[in-house]
Amino acid sequence: MEKEYPYASLTRRFAAYVIDHLLTALLMTPLVLWYLKGLFSEASGIYLLAYSGPVLFLLILIRSLYLTVLWSTRFGTIGCHLLSISVFTLQGNKLSYARALLRYLILFCSTCLLGLGWISILFTEKRQALCDLGAKTVVMVTAARMDDTADNVLPDTRDTLHNSSDQGH
Repeated sequence: MEKEYPYASLTRRFAAYVIDHLLTALLMTPLVLWYLKGLFSEASGIYLLAYSGPVLFLLILIRSLYLTVLWSTRFGTIGCHLLSISVFTLQGNKLSYARALLRYLILFCSTCLLGLGWISILFTEKRQALCDLGAKTVVMVTAARMDDTADNVLPDTRDTLHNSSDQGH
């Protein structure tokens, strides 16, 4: 009997996205507090004119590094791991940094468009968001969970990403 990993649902992926946003927001809190303190001081004009661009750039850089480094080295972010999902290429391999960066850039653009890039998850066979389609990636559930399959049996390694034979288990 053959098994395969199920593709991650929109709900699970969105929950991982929220967790990752909260974690990166926590990382960026000191920078944001420093900036806000300056905006409400006597030097608010300087902060608004001189620091808005660099602060925004640093916020985007921190978020992009968090996502791209973890996607390309750990198959997913902390949010992904907490929800037992991983990001793979269509061939079942780890993402290169260039592919992870492309995925992030498409994700960033689709997020700026009110999250419209997420809608494709509902209509594609492999539940791919726009960033997955562009970067040729998939997001899959990679650990056995009670709510993922009818018979509740899934392998715990990516060695059997696409199909694996049930070897007497």
